[in-house]
Parts: sequence; structure tokens; C-alpha cells
Amino acid sequence: MPEAAGDGTDVGAEEEAGFLQRNIDAVRESDRKRKVELVVAALMALAAIGAAWASYESSRWGTVQTSNFVAANAARVDSTAASTRGGQEVQVDVSLFFQAVNAFASENTELLAFYQERFRPEFSTAFDAWMAMDPGNNPDALPTPFALPEYQLTEFEEADALVAEAESATATAAVANQRSDNYILATVVFAAILLFAGISSMFRAEKVRLGLVTMATIGFVANSLWVATMPVVLNV
Repeated sequence: MPEAAGDGTDVGAEEEAGFLQRNIDAVRESDRKRKVELVVAALMALAAIGAAWASYESSRWGTVQTSNFVAANAARVDSTAASTRGGQEVQVDVSLFFQAVNAFASENTELLAFYQERFRPEFSTAFDAWMAMDPGNNPDALPTPFALPEYQLTEFEEADALVAEAESATATAAVANQRSDNYILATVVFAAILLFAGISSMFRAEKVRLGLVTMATIGFVANSLWVATMPVVLNV
């Protein structure tokens, strides 16, 4: 009988110890779960902020892209118009030049002066330089004043400047487009982080939950560092 009583006491003590251990384990598990939930909540909040920022910057760079494409198209239109005007001016210069040459060849100084008075200033400078070469007697003289460096058309220079402006704006638009795409990709990554963090609470297995939270945390840190290196535009 004493032995039986002793066995009963041992069993009761073991059951009590097991009960206490289970309670301790439950408290520890609850504490770990609470800490993980806090990490998940903070991670989701930060990822949401990051996604909002990346989305905003993507739209800003998209606006930069659009405005530069519009500027490039406008510059090309203006360049074409300037080039057209320059071509028309060349035709006028050529026409008056041939008339002046005929007057010069016939030694009609009065008619020559008449045409010279109607030269455009840009062509008049080149024509005077050409006449100074004595083309009637100098075999080394250039055949026309159009080959002289003095013959410069402002409209053609403006057209070239506008083409360069259009190319610069197009290059800027291409860079802005790439930056907008980068921010879109960052937004997608932040959304994936929100997904992994959000679904982690659906799994009972602690290892699975921790694995998802760890993946989301690493992804958030890496994506945030990448976003931090991206150029920022606030106003367009």
C-alpha cells in the first residue's frame, strides 16, 4: 500500500509538471507569435508606404517623359518649318544671283545695282566677297558665292539647333521612361512583399510563417535600398 501511494504521488507530480510545461510553452509560443505579428504589421505598413511612393514617382517620371516627347515633336515641327523657309530663301538667292550675273556679264551696272539692292543681307555679304575675288578674270575664284563660308542662312542654323533640341528632349524622355519603369517594378515588388507578409498568418506551422516573414523582410530591405538609389522628381 505505501508503494502504491508513492506511485500515485509520482504520477500526480509528473502530470502537474507536464501541465506547467505546456503552459510555459503556450505562453512562449504566444509571445513569439505576437512578436511575429508586430513585425508583420510594421513590414506591411512600410511596404504600403514604399509602394505608394514608388507609384507616385513612376507617375512623375511618366509626366517628364510625356512633356519631353511633346517638346521633341514641337521642335521637329519648328525645325521642318525653318528648313522650308531656308530652302525658299536659297531659291530666291539663286534666282537673283543668275539675274545679277547676267547683268554683270552684259556690263549693265544699273541693272546689276538693281538686283543687288534686292539681295537678302545674308546673300549680299557672300556676293560682295565673291565679287572681291574677281570671278570674271580670276580662274581660281569659286564658281558661285554659295560655296563661300560667308553664305550662312539663319533659318538653316535654326533648323539644326531645333533638331539638336529635339534629339536632346527625346533622349531625356527615354531616360525618364526607364526610370518610370523602374519605379513600376519597385511597386510590384512592394506589392509582393505585402502579399507574403499578409498570408504568413494563415499558416499554422511556425517555420512556414517565419519563412514567409523572412522572405518578405529581405525583399523589403533589398527593394528599399534599390529605390533609395533612384533619382527623384517632385515637380514637373
